[in-house]
Amino acid sequence: MRCERTSFALAKTRVAVGIATTGRRAILRSVLPHLTRQSRLPDEVVICAADVSDVDCAALGGLEGRTRVVLSEKGLCRQRNRILDCTEQTDILLFLDDDFLAAPSYLAEMADLFERHPEVVMTTGVVDADGILGPGIPLDEGLQYLGKRTSADPAPREQAGKGTLDLQCLRMQHGRSHVDRARLRFAVR
Repeated sequence: MRCERTSFALAKTRVAVGIATTGRRAILRSVLPHLTRQSRLPDEVVICAADVSDVDCAALGGLEGRTRVVLSEKGLCRQRNRILDCTEQTDILLFLDDDFLAAPSYLAEMADLFERHPEVVMTTGVVDADGILGPGIPLDEGLQYLGKRTSADPAPREQAGKGTLDLQCLRMQHGRSHVDRARLRFAVR
């Protein structure tokens, strides 16, 4: 397998998407192409896998020149920490689950939120639909739900002037000062 990082033009605010995955190659392969439908593409996608077989580089499509695949020991916290270590040149880092479907305006609105609210360092929020307590939500149903939801209620939303996104997102600006000064890492048990 060969996944390489190539150069690309950076937008004003550099946004990276970090995805930790283990043993879910088919799911990741089906979800990755949907990131290319963002009205504002990520400047970089860092996929942290436990094994090279977890990622199908052929599925990168339009993300090929902006995606890096790195390896780590199994474990969400270990893998997210590895992603933190690999995103030194980004302003905003958005962690997505390997099965997450985002509204087409998701990254653009997230970047806009951080640009308009420099005091916001981290955001989190509520996932609108999740199949974790059952058999999961099939991709086609997720896309149908997303299509209905985005027409009536675009994401992300702000509440009372505070940034609220569907998943964890960190501001990494100013030489990673917020993350490095606080030595922020996910707790590994």
